[in-house]
Amino acid sequence: MEAGVDAVVVPKSDDPAVIRTVDEALTEMESDALHEPISLIPLIETVQGVRRADAVVAASDRVIAASTGIGDLSLDLGASPNSPAIEQAFVEVVQAARACGRTPLGLAGLIVSYQDHEAFRSLAARSKAMGSRGASCIHPSQVSALNEVFGPSTEDLEQARRLVAGYEDAARDGRGSIMLDGTFIDNANYQHARHLLIRHGEQ
Repeated sequence: MEAGVDAVVVPKSDDPAVIRTVDEALTEMESDALHEPISLIPLIETVQGVRRADAVVAASDRVIAASTGIGDLSLDLGASPNSPAIEQAFVEVVQAARACGRTPLGLAGLIVSYQDHEAFRSLAARSKAMGSRGASCIHPSQVSALNEVFGPSTEDLEQARRLVAGYEDAARDGRGSIMLDGTFIDNANYQHARHLLIRHGEQ
């Protein structure tokens, strides 16, 4: 507790009971400490975990995100780490996290060589397109690629500011949608842009 732990990744999260057990242990540890509750991030890396992903993610209010462990999952499934079967399992975990209001994390495949920066960046971009909102890595040299892919560009943030300002102006006039740069913008677009700005310290 003195180390200032904010979150714990729980490997082999293949049963909601595992998450509840960790939750209970943390609750006992925190009972006499002035500390914000420690969050949990299940790492789902078995076939059983994928099949129970909804229940695992919903097992505790401490869970803030869920990730897929591709290496162990591919061994358990008996499939190539970059096969359609693994991508399907990855998407199931992403959907489970989204359905429960948690953040989906992880990569949809596996790059064995940490020195292959282009392949790693390409995998990160593909994973983002499939719903992931971030990932961990095994080497410091990969951090910049993850930040580049998962972090918004200056242009993305400026566009979000323009969208939010334009939509809020329209809402004050009683309108529920606007056209921005030839694109139809409704409340769903507004909420997405607003949440992007909130995640980066604005709004």
